[in-house]
Amino acid sequence: MSVTTVFDGALNTKRSGKSVVARFFANVIRARELQAQRQVAETLLKLDDASLAAIGRDRATLRKELAAAS
Repeated sequence: MSVTTVFDGALNTKRSGKSVVARFFANVIRARELQAQRQVAETLLKLDDASLAAIGRDRATLRKELAAAS
């Protein structure tokens, strides 16, 4: 008869409910979303005030969004 002991912490990869791979891809996706938000805000800031007003945006809000995405 043999006895086998297993350290449960070594087998538990569900920190915060997600695997390492799932957390990696979630972080990659979030980084790409922030990059896209920065690029959109930078492009919209190149428009004139009349064009921004026509789409319901203003420079102050865009600058805040750009700072938040950085």
